Amino acid sequence: MTYDANGHYQVPGEEFDTVTEIFQLDNAGKSRRKIADEVDVPVATVQNVLDRREWYVEREQMAEI
Repeated sequence: MTYDANGHYQVPGEEFDTVTEIFQLDNAGKSRRKIADEVDVPVATVQNVLDRREWYVEREQMAEI
């Protein structure tokens, strides 16, 4: 995540593709370990992203406005 041009809101940054890939792999039924291996991040990061799915979706929508 990064801040918008005005520095007010967090919006998707350069690595947001990793977040969306985590969501896609989770939706496909992959285990946390398999997701972590595929996107090359720790399992804890995968879990944190999945725990905050709604937050990430809201930020992505804000960036589109």
